Amino acid sequence: MNKERTCLIVLGVLVAFLFSVSLPIKTTSSSRFDSSQYRSSKAIALTSDGLTLLVVNPDSNSLTLIDLTTHSIITEISVGMDPRTVTVDDEENLAYTANRDSDSVSVIDLESQQWVTDIQVGYRPYGVIVNPSSDQLYVSEQGMDRLRVLDSSSYETIAIIELTRHRRKNAKRPPPYPIECSHPCFTV
Repeated sequence: MNKERTCLIVLGVLVAFLFSVSLPIKTTSSSRFDSSQYRSSKAIALTSDGLTLLVVNPDSNSLTLIDLTTHSIITEISVGMDPRTVTVDDEENLAYTANRDSDSVSVIDLESQQWVTDIQVGYRPYGVIVNPSSDQLYVSEQGMDRLRVLDSSSYETIAIIELTRHRRKNAKRPPPYPIECSHPCFTV
């Protein structure tokens, strides 16, 4: 295991420990961690029982699962290129990673700890979140300034929401398509 990956995992475990100490944990009659009030898309995520930490590893294109009771790595699962964020679907026992450089979202089965599929989405996805009450998956497409809404069962696109119609004139952002230039003085 290389030094960077080890540092990332240790940092993830440290953050998870601090997260578990500082957050108010609601208990129910089944003594399960209520993650619904903390639902978001981040570089790390917790399962609903609060026992497993998921950490994206952009440098190795993987997702690491960490057992928080033993503070040890359960497994590392290959996902798409440059995963940025992860979210957990507690009802379906799935995890989703937004993979910026492969323009995809990876689906991971947490029970079998296996990669299931990659969903092709728009240019440079960054955030991903699931809404279990509507069975929809939301993916922010950073490179296109839009939000894609997917059916979380079929992974079909339901809607695309344009987040801004007027980009800043001086934005230093590459376009989501190749540029062709026929001028002899320029090579693009």
